Amino acid sequence: MSLLKQWRYLLLTLFAVTALVAVAACGDDDDDGAGGEITVHTTEPESLDPHFSDFSVDITIMQMMNRGLYDILPGGVLRPAYASELPTVSDNGLIYTIPIKSGMTWADGETLDANDFVFGIQRTCDPNNAGHYQYVLTNIGGCDDYYGGEGALADVTVSAPDNLTLEIVIGAPQATFKSILALWMVYPAPDESLASVDAEWPAPPNTPCSGPFCVTEWEAGDHLTFVKNESYGLEPKAKLDQITLRIIDDFSTALQAYEAGEVDMIRLGTVDLPQVRDRDDYVPQALPITIGIEYFLEDEVVSDLNVRLALSRAIDRDLMNDVVFSSAHIPTTNWVPAEEPGANALDAFEAVIGFDEEGAKQAMTDAGYPGGEGFPGLTILMRDDETEKTFGAFLQAQFLSILGIDLTVEILDSQTRQERFNSGDFQILIGGWGHDYPDAENWLVGLFETGASINKQQCSDPAIDAAIAGAIVETEDAPRWALLQEAEKLAVEGLCGYAPLYHRGNHYMISPDLGGVSPTLEDHFMPQFPEDWFLN
Repeated sequence: MSLLKQWRYLLLTLFAVTALVAVAACGDDDDDGAGGEITVHTTEPESLDPHFSDFSVDITIMQMMNRGLYDILPGGVLRPAYASELPTVSDNGLIYTIPIKSGMTWADGETLDANDFVFGIQRTCDPNNAGHYQYVLTNIGGCDDYYGGEGALADVTVSAPDNLTLEIVIGAPQATFKSILALWMVYPAPDESLASVDAEWPAPPNTPCSGPFCVTEWEAGDHLTFVKNESYGLEPKAKLDQITLRIIDDFSTALQAYEAGEVDMIRLGTVDLPQVRDRDDYVPQALPITIGIEYFLEDEVVSDLNVRLALSRAIDRDLMNDVVFSSAHIPTTNWVPAEEPGANALDAFEAVIGFDEEGAKQAMTDAGYPGGEGFPGLTILMRDDETEKTFGAFLQAQFLSILGIDLTVEILDSQTRQERFNSGDFQILIGGWGHDYPDAENWLVGLFETGASINKQQCSDPAIDAAIAGAIVETEDAPRWALLQEAEKLAVEGLCGYAPLYHRGNHYMISPDLGGVSPTLEDHFMPQFPEDWFLN
């Protein structure tokens, strides 16, 4: 077995083992460990608005204080949350009817019913709110037109025939729409306390709360405080009384805080893995996440495909994984992980965009910069973290030695980096994607079509658009996946916004005093379902 295959197998096996151990640790002792306070590591979020946000740290935090219609469990299984059961779908596949549990309230006592889910979906479609994930709801009638300023709120085909029934009409049958109903852009919004769908999402301590914990304080650069929601109507109830999220951008600093007993759970940077790998409180988690170079295609320099090819081919991904990440990840040139339903085969694009010194030099020559001569310069945005700084230095060395060009590394805090990315204020940066539900569709739709709301790289290719459009309306998996595979091939070989580098897992340090932490297969900064956490 090759080293690459060993690591792919190990990461997947480690996920299965840690998930089983975490579930077993919970047991049936629901009363054990009730109460208490913990402190958990986070980076700075951009927003607490579920109908606006798009970064994993924001989503992790929002899921502490919100719940939607369903939860997605490992394997893509849907578990009803505020919905009382799975949706009923009309014979033509266009009308979804979702029953809502009765007797539910927001933390402030306001009734939580089907009208709040109508309001939440309308907020995501609202052009003034400008939700980054609006594209996921593109199949809901009128949502695109309203978001684009060409339609009206009344045209969005979501309604509440009565207080406990949500009805959504979509434009064409969609195989994955049930999974979409579990995502945060479908979370409820309090229709009675918010003045309108484009009203500002209230800041703490008045932030709407429908989840097991409510945020009471956000001190920028320092911490967020969450307290148990005593009005939470779903099961299980939160066991802890309070969770403090301590904002630490640098993961090595977070490890120091953990070792000092100041934090109970942290995300690890790979630079620190060698010193903790053999410890019982180190928990690795395999995840379907792809990280790579993201190109802003309206930039004059990186708009040239030959420049993008030169950069991609100049990166020795195996060496990168060893030197920068202590062999913690899986080097790749695939965008969609090969294990995902509908993905292309492993290494399908290696020959085109993979490490190739001579091919990299030739592409730079074809771009008009032989040996780097006359190259106007390039800047990459990196987070203020030791691993990222090491990564930046590695890329500088690769580009200089192979291409003869200088790379400027601009170090930013997490929030500023997110803002720069979302506003298109970059040439290249390190970023990526982790699935929201297990299907190749979620890796392509909204990210690569021309003008899509989360296509911040400004990828635009009519052939990609056509393949994705065909896949969206195809209800049979085999032809749908074939179209998605074609879209991925066009996007990856054309480096249309991304050059995949590695599949990432998350690495945690979890105090032996903290129980009930179950890794999931979703891309969250910290594991989901904090209502399950307890102190031993």
